[in-house]
Amino acid sequence: DDINGRLTTEASTAAAVIFLIAIILIARRQTKREKELIEVAESEARYRLLADNATDVIARHAPDGRILYISPALYAILGYQPRQIQGHYPSEFFHDDDPTTMDDILEVLRTNNGVSRAEHRLRHAKGHYVWLETAGRAVRDPDWNKLTELVTVSRDIGDRKKAEGALRASEEDYRMLFQGNPLPMWAFDVDTYRFVAVNDAAVSHYGYSRDEFLAM
Repeated sequence: DDINGRLTTEASTAAAVIFLIAIILIARRQTKREKELIEVAESEARYRLLADNATDVIARHAPDGRILYISPALYAILGYQPRQIQGHYPSEFFHDDDPTTMDDILEVLRTNNGVSRAEHRLRHAKGHYVWLETAGRAVRDPDWNKLTELVTVSRDIGDRKKAEGALRASEEDYRMLFQGNPLPMWAFDVDTYRFVAVNDAAVSHYGYSRDEFLAM
């Protein structure tokens, strides 16, 4: 009986020790998991703080392009509150004449691990269109390489587009004045003194073809 009693006591003690070890291991796993969750939450909080105070429009998209989050800078650039856009698709705001759209940018991101960048227009809340430059990157699961979401950053390039348009108009005005001038005119390289352009009056006056002038 004493032996049976001791065996029973030892078995109970061993079971209690095993149970205690299991509790400790579970507690450690929970502590580690809680720490990981806290770190993720802190990381997301820092990300949200940066995104909410950025002057560029930062957006997170589901793999199919649906907007999951978009930063408050959206209102200053496109006139929408973020809640008006979240859950929608960028294709709802495209300009039909643009050769590259947000759909094209997102499709490149789905198949390319690098950064995609393009210029395009999106419709403002008031109905006009705004030129944007958008860069984006795909976010993938580090273990399975599965696409989890797409992140884009867009900035207003309306002023730059206006400047480019004014420059093109100025260049066209110069070209018309140059070509249409009744007096012979030409332009040459200051380093080589070779002709780089001649107008019709020079060709007519001197009798050389334009190609002959440019070969001199």
